[in-house]
Amino acid sequence: MRLRHLALSATLALTNGLLVFAVPGAQPAGARPTPAAAASASAAVTVGAVPSVAAELGDALTAAVATQTVSRTPTVALAESRTLSAAELKARKVVAAALSRVSNSQYVWGAAGTNSFDCSGLMLWSFKHIGISLPHSAIAQSQLGKAVSVKDLEPGDLLFFYSPVHHVGMYIGDGRFVHARSPRNGLQVNSLEAYGHFTSARRIIGA
Repeated sequence: MRLRHLALSATLALTNGLLVFAVPGAQPAGARPTPAAAASASAAVTVGAVPSVAAELGDALTAAVATQTVSRTPTVALAESRTLSAAELKARKVVAAALSRVSNSQYVWGAAGTNSFDCSGLMLWSFKHIGISLPHSAIAQSQLGKAVSVKDLEPGDLLFFYSPVHHVGMYIGDGRFVHARSPRNGLQVNSLEAYGHFTSARRIIGA
């Protein structure tokens, strides 16, 4: 009977009329195994030379080794899925709306869509997608919602710059924000730290 290749590369050999099932790493008879070898090596098993016995043992040992191999396979715990809150869903939608304008729109002072925006106009247009009306003014928007510290920022929060406030952008996560920057630069995604001039943040969604 042809034996399947085992994960431990076990082999069968006929010696002096007896069938010897040898597992690599087994210690010779009488040898004193080292602690490392004793932990990993399996002893050789000698069985009768009867073919049917050899076949049955081979099948049984194959199954045992396979079971042992499976049991030693490390398992990876999958992260549990979490249902997003209504506020989180709205935040994702408003962020997606703002980002959708970056590559195909221009900065135009006083504009609020669909392909032309100033800074507060982009916020106004994006928040319309979740049914929230904002005034078309950065300083007026800076008075809405509730104040948020930098360490507590979440996607969808409005960021305000300079003093007095005359620029606004939207936090999108990972220390970055989207905004209609200027006529020369158009709409961009920038690092909050690299851009500088930050003065305050307000949370409109779920405030």
